[in-house]
Amino acid sequence: MSIYLRGKSWYYDFIHKGVRYTGSFGAVSRTVAKEELARKKAEVVEGRLNPAKARKSPRFETVAAEYLDWMKANRKPLTVARVGQTLERLKAFFSNKKLSDLTPWHLEQFKKARKDEGRAPGTINLDLAVLKAMLQKDSAQTAAATPDPAANADPNDPTAWLYDAIRKQTENSPVDALVDLEKSIALNDNRAVNRSRLLLDEDRATRSTGLARIYQELGFEQLAVTEGAKALATDPGNYSAHLFLADAIRLVPMQLSVALITVS
Repeated sequence: MSIYLRGKSWYYDFIHKGVRYTGSFGAVSRTVAKEELARKKAEVVEGRLNPAKARKSPRFETVAAEYLDWMKANRKPLTVARVGQTLERLKAFFSNKKLSDLTPWHLEQFKKARKDEGRAPGTINLDLAVLKAMLQKDSAQTAAATPDPAANADPNDPTAWLYDAIRKQTENSPVDALVDLEKSIALNDNRAVNRSRLLLDEDRATRSTGLARIYQELGFEQLAVTEGAKALATDPGNYSAHLFLADAIRLVPMQLSVALITVS
């Protein structure tokens, strides 16, 4: 048994390594219940549901206050005032709830409550955008404060640095991602013990293509094209490098394409 319907609510019940986990997702659809079950199982496997190891989940109002303080230090007063009003509405609805307790069902209830108040869809979407930004900020801070077990296990392995760079890029931290990716490239040949020269070149090309994309995101178009060309020179069969260069050269002035013939 994994999920089952009782009344209008979906419940989960599964066992992992001899420990039974049960609970309720509330009145959600079967599809949402399946998605939430997958998330619960992932948390169990990764140890995030272990009280001895997991970070204690903060209450909504605590995270909202921290997010507002961050906004005051990093955004204009008018933006802070607008976000502050939105956070007050969110706190009124989600007050006393822990972040770990929030589910898609709670969000649907919030949207319904706002619609019942006669609010326009655009206004509700702005509320949800602030909520999403707040949760992403809290998630990023938690990740930054949590040591990477892979990097700690073997600081000379380039893989952990590569994946951490990808994570930071998706969290809109391209400068931090750039530092990690350069570290990954520098450590690339440390895997020569169990990787052939051909495979090491493929690895380096993949890392160089990622570096080129970060350069492009930061606005360094010429550096991006040059790094992409290096990746292609290292591994001519690298699909990502071909795709990146095709896009990059189309978007930059023609004189920048000279970088392609200056890389040996």
